[in-house]
Amino acid sequence: MERRDFYRIEDRIRLTITPMASTDERTDPYSADFPIPHNIRLLNQLNAIDDENRELQRQLSDQNRALGYYLRAMNDKIDLLAQHMVLADEDLPGDQPVSLSEGGLSYFH
Repeated sequence: MERRDFYRIEDRIRLTITPMASTDERTDPYSADFPIPHNIRLLNQLNAIDDENRELQRQLSDQNRALGYYLRAMNDKIDLLAQHMVLADEDLPGDQPVSLSEGGLSYFH
């Protein structure tokens, strides 16, 4: 077994590749100058909201178990709808194989 395979993850993801102009090399890739598809931005925002509310939801579940189950079910519904929107977006590329490691991301282009 090759030693570097220990920290390598093989998976399939939807990867959007946007070439950068040489003038953009020093620009922050998370700035608004780099267009992120709206559906992907929606998923990121929903995940951020989940992270912010996770502890509050746990506290509510401890106080009222039925309310906790209901809130979790509503959250799951929203997640399913958002995932469907992303999967149905024909502007986004299909899944492609990638290799993730400590050194970075490897993919075919």
